[in-house]
Amino acid sequence: MKHIHTFESFLNEAKDMSYWKQYAKGHHSLPKWYNDEVKSASEIAELVDEVIKNDQAEADIPFDIDEKDEKTLVKMATDYFKQFKTINGNVISAMLFQGA
Repeated sequence: MKHIHTFESFLNEAKDMSYWKQYAKGHHSLPKWYNDEVKSASEIAELVDEVIKNDQAEADIPFDIDEKDEKTLVKMATDYFKQFKTINGNVISAMLFQGA
């Protein structure tokens, strides 16, 4: 049961918006524009769309994301933005690949 507890802890941690802050700086392999922060909540959906397109194009294994999952990602990114007043492509890409 300890393994299940650890997995549950991870899921709970990921729902805490502060979990995603560690991804804000990104890493060297991402395009530089992933570091650009959006200035308003109205820009989030467009950034999510651009990150999805770029990540799909660059992925070693092709993947699709359905409309429902994209809306969930936009909501999570918006929640992050509301809390920290900033978000960038690095955070959104991390949310995408971790199945947020």
